[in-house]
This record gives sequence, C-alpha cells and structure tokens, in this order.
Amino acid sequence: MINLLPPSEKIILSEEKNARLAAILSIAAVACLISLTAILVSINIYLQSQSQSQVIIFEEASKQFRGSELRGLEQEITSLNRSFTSLKEFYASKPYLIADVLEKINKVVPEGIFLDEISFSVSANAEQEKSATTTAQIFLSGLAVKRSLIFDFKRNLEAQSFFDEVYFPPEDWVKPENARFSVKLKIVF
Repeated sequence: MINLLPPSEKIILSEEKNARLAAILSIAAVACLISLTAILVSINIYLQSQSQSQVIIFEEASKQFRGSELRGLEQEITSLNRSFTSLKEFYASKPYLIADVLEKINKVVPEGIFLDEISFSVSANAEQEKSATTTAQIFLSGLAVKRSLIFDFKRNLEAQSFFDEVYFPPEDWVKPENARFSVKLKIVF
C-alpha cells in the first residue's frame, strides 16, 4: 500500500501511534504492578495466617504439656504429702527419737572401735501395752582394734542407765586384735 498523505499528516499519525503505544504500555505496566502488589499482599496474608496457626498450635501443645506436667507434679506432691504424713504419725507415736539413741551410743564408743551395722527395733509388746515405758532392742556390730576396747565399750554401755541387758556373745572375746564383735542391748524410755 502506498501512503499518499502529506508528511505533516504522517508525523501526526506517527505521534498518535506512539501515544497509543505509550498508553498501552503504561496501562500494561500499571496492570503488572497492581497484579504484583496483589500477589505480594496475598502471600503476606497467607504467611501471617500460617504463622498465627503455628502459634496457636504451639500454645495448645504447650498447654497440654504443662497440663500433663502439672498433673504429674500434683500426683508426686500428693504422694510425698502422704509419705510425710506417715512419717509424722510414725514419729508422733514414738516417745523416743532415734537420733538421741544414736547420739548416746556415739558418746560411749571408745576410739579404735568402728561400728558398721546398727539395727533398731521396738518390741511389739511395748507398743501394745502403751505403758509409761517403751522398750527397744538395738543390735550393733563392728570391728575393734584391740579386745580391750570391746571390754571398755561393754563397761561404758553398762555404766549408762539408758542401756539395759547389754550382751556380747562369747566368740567376740577370742581374738586379741582386729576382733569383729556384735552386741545386743535394750533401751527403756
């Protein structure tokens, strides 16, 4: 096709064509920017909702963990309270203190005697009678460097009015050095 238009018209048509092209390109650029903004906003909203849901899931899980942990602690505290109550009742029902007995034994043990076993039991009859006095039996065993220390230990125990019926078996007196010994005695409260 041959263009017979004057050059001024050709320039005007060319400018109009360029203006239309510029308008189309600007509209396309604005549309791209709007769609990119919409995509970024939707991604932002999606990520915020995901993070909020993760926070909610975490809070629920921590509540459940804390709840089960608290239940476990409550059960442990209840169990310990029962144990303490039992111990309190045990010690309240006994007119003696085991620590006092051990202290009195410690005072009469001469140097060179080493105790390795101490057994303490209250006689069943004394608990049933509920009399003014309570009798307990103590069993001690250990090692004495010399036999004479066993004799001193026996004499110290018998000298105390707190200890009663002190008994050393005859085989304790055989060995002169490094002698193993055992003693049974009663205490009256």
